[in-house]
Amino acid sequence: MTYRIYACGSNGKNQLGTSDSKDLDTLQLVFESIHSPVEDIIAGGNHTLILLQNGEVYSTGDNSYGQCFQSPDLLSTGLKRVPNVDGKSWIMGCAGYEFSVLIDCDYQIYSSGLGLKGELGIDHNLTRSPVMSKVNWDSQGRKIVDIKACLDHTIMLLDDGSVYGWGNSRNGKLGDTKEKILWVPTKLQLSQSVKKIQASRDFTVLQFTNNEIMLIGKDRYLIQSQLINIKTSDIKDFKAMWSSLHILTCSHQIISIGNNSHSQLLEIPSKIDIQQFEAGSEHGLLLTKQGTVLSWGWGEHGNCGTKKKDSDSFDYLNVLFDNTERENVALLRGGCATSWMVTSDVD
Repeated sequence: MTYRIYACGSNGKNQLGTSDSKDLDTLQLVFESIHSPVEDIIAGGNHTLILLQNGEVYSTGDNSYGQCFQSPDLLSTGLKRVPNVDGKSWIMGCAGYEFSVLIDCDYQIYSSGLGLKGELGIDHNLTRSPVMSKVNWDSQGRKIVDIKACLDHTIMLLDDGSVYGWGNSRNGKLGDTKEKILWVPTKLQLSQSVKKIQASRDFTVLQFTNNEIMLIGKDRYLIQSQLINIKTSDIKDFKAMWSSLHILTCSHQIISIGNNSHSQLLEIPSKIDIQQFEAGSEHGLLLTKQGTVLSWGWGEHGNCGTKKKDSDSFDYLNVLFDNTERENVALLRGGCATSWMVTSDVD
């Protein structure tokens, strides 16, 4: 089985892994794997990590501070293998603007890059790590279920429903704390157990086990007040852009709340059967039952595909991948003005 990764969008630091640094407005093949499916594509500010299900990670893009887990050259041109520590498989990760985080199969956490506001999580007042360094964290037998990051903060969900975070904690996006910076993973004081997390630019989104969604942090666009109009029983999934929240309902509709300065909020026609959707920094992607990939939102770098109007705001669903060859679309991911798609051979 061959797995193919396609990408388009912002590429000024070669974060798409192509042979040059030109932005792309059409999906281009950037990586093939014949020995393992793709588990995740982790997009940072101007760098990218590709995680395979066999525990390998490949990186590309801006490596000025070692955020690609490579020797800190100015630019990492093309995808390169990230070393495993003591032969242990990588199982998940996240990335912010100039830092990256990886977790191994023993739930040990490693980071690298630049983190002036505690983004590295390694130790107090440690802001730079050009090489892979261990985060100050003791799992105490607990398993990490998920980890998310945005520009300058990271949140982590454990199997007991607790949430830990580190980085920039201003405006309450890392919970009720007086500290402006959390230098190491710190437990958020929450009244309920959490089952899903999302990290955004100025806020964090939590979903409790009763399906209720709560936003913590700076709610500039009054998202929380509009959530009361959505039945918790109707929430199937949700994704956060930098300034908006998008909820997939059980009836396969998307409800968008927040900033609409660049058409981030789009009413999806009911006739579209949504199989999967993703949110990038300020754009969205969705996969239809027919295997077509559509995009909307802010597409100034080509991340929404070739535009039909003289505007970088896509206030319509644009066809990013028409799937005329009937490929199997296995995964979608949205990054910082980048779009990613993984396909596999049809059985």
